[in-house]
Amino acid sequence: MDDSIESSDLSPQSRRKREHVADGRKKPIKATSRQKQQPGVQRNQKVTELKEIAEAESYSAMALPPESLAEQDVAAERLTPFSSLLHNIIRRDRAEVARIAHKLDVAENTIYRWMNGVSEPRPTHLKRLIEAFPSYHESLIYAIRQSFGSVPDMPLQSFREVQKEIYQSVLEIFAATAENSERFWRITQTVFDHGLQHMDIENRGLAMTFAKLMPPRDDGIHSLVEVVMYGTSPWSHCVETKVYLGSTTLAGTAAELQRMQIWDDTDIDSRVQVEVDQFERCACAAPVKRGHLLGGVLIVSSARPGFFRDPLVCQAVAEYALMMGIALADKDFYPFELLRLRPMPHLQWQHKELALSYRDRITTYARAYGMSFRDAEVQVQLDLEQEFEQRAHSEAELCIE
Repeated sequence: MDDSIESSDLSPQSRRKREHVADGRKKPIKATSRQKQQPGVQRNQKVTELKEIAEAESYSAMALPPESLAEQDVAAERLTPFSSLLHNIIRRDRAEVARIAHKLDVAENTIYRWMNGVSEPRPTHLKRLIEAFPSYHESLIYAIRQSFGSVPDMPLQSFREVQKEIYQSVLEIFAATAENSERFWRITQTVFDHGLQHMDIENRGLAMTFAKLMPPRDDGIHSLVEVVMYGTSPWSHCVETKVYLGSTTLAGTAAELQRMQIWDDTDIDSRVQVEVDQFERCACAAPVKRGHLLGGVLIVSSARPGFFRDPLVCQAVAEYALMMGIALADKDFYPFELLRLRPMPHLQWQHKELALSYRDRITTYARAYGMSFRDAEVQVQLDLEQEFEQRAHSEAELCIE
């Protein structure tokens, strides 16, 4: 009887063991009598197995997007700079993928396709991606340019208010510099360097120009004259430009109206008809004032249309104009009532004419009258202003005829 029991119990078990070894896979084995006596242990083992399976499935879902395996294993060299950067930023984090998909109103599957280089985002999605990752703002812009050639026009999402440190720097220069000319140039350089770095964070092309009022004639002030311009490409970095800005310029309008003026070439309904620079797509001009006196105008030009639609940008221009007021001496300010601005020749013509004769005329004047270069320059500027005004008047008469 004992032999029969042993044969009936062991034969099936041996057969199961042989099948297990032959197939190389685990197969369910009936619970032994000992396991039957410990149901709690069996349940705990089952729970542990289910947890391990769930964790493995969760990890697989996080590690692999819902695409075919062929799309998952895209070779790194085939990815665009944009796809590579997006892949590095998100790192297949399901929570981050879900966040971005919700923010852009697209499927999570679409985010994975962008990461794998299978498809490309639309321009509207590129804009919102830059907004979604403010800490990667510059890196994303660079990668988008490398991959797609350009960045869609959009307001500067990362533009910040002007920080107090620049005010402190300007005031320190003012307190430490007694000579008017040195103080002007040191403050101007500090303000313009900071302004370009702060406002042109995308390096899309920006120029800052200061134009001072010309001394009044018998009947008033006829024009402003540009003193200095700092810029980023396509403008030159630093130029001591000397063109005259009259009543047909944005700066002239801002001076006469005593308030900020904005021009944009996409605004067909703009009432401000002005003459513009070669690279300008939009510009902002802010008067530099001290009480009821005017010292000049700060002009900020952008190669990007729509740049000054952001109120923070306009506020920054207004603050830089305030700082330029600190750079000027008391003698540089005149009452608004003295403004009698006249039209001046086209800017391109002025640039060519001044490049040919400006320096030579100053040198000749200084030698002829025994003046310093600075005093001679003042006299030459007055002569040129009168000559240019007469030329513009003659051109206007010819147009009427």
